Amino acid sequence: MADGGSCCRKRNELATPLNVDYCNENIKKVYHELFDEALQRYNEKQTRADRCIVDYYEKIRSLKQEKPFHELILQIGDKENMGAGSENLKTLE
Repeated sequence: MADGGSCCRKRNELATPLNVDYCNENIKKVYHELFDEALQRYNEKQTRADRCIVDYYEKIRSLKQEKPFHELILQIGDKENMGAGSENLKTLE
């Protein structure tokens, strides 16, 4: 949620610091890494200047139906079999 709150009723605030980010990168940088080459090829094929896209991230961000990213939250196991400090968690890491 935009205010930093949570929509999850069963969220354990004490466990939040134990969360692990495996990938947390600047979304603009990632868009450039993924799409700049394809964007260049696309723009080279355009015969009309108004069809060229200057910045793909900004184009997606400004559209009403598109979103620049989706957050993926993945839980493997529960506090009983994958709790912080458990052997299973160490194996997964």
